[in-house]
Amino acid sequence: MHAGYLFNLDDNRTNLSAGLDVRAGIGLGDIEYQQYLDIRPRLACNYRLGEHLLLSGMLYIFHVHVTETDADNSMRLEATIPETAVAVSYLF
Repeated sequence: MHAGYLFNLDDNRTNLSAGLDVRAGIGLGDIEYQQYLDIRPRLACNYRLGEHLLLSGMLYIFHVHVTETDADNSMRLEATIPETAVAVSYLF
């Protein structure tokens, strides 16, 4: 799930967004039953290159990943430093 707020700038080609990515689920391995939760706050900038092309740059401020395993009743917590991503999208 991604929730965020979009700020449109005056030029109608650029917008900024602030949001949060949250993922939760169950991994079904061969033997183990796992639950996981990922949380990543996100800042993004989108720029329209044309009528159908969109360039996006994203900064994930940090990434927290929690995993619980029933096989040995263990829990693992991982955190990472900032990550970045760039995407080009075609809009129909």
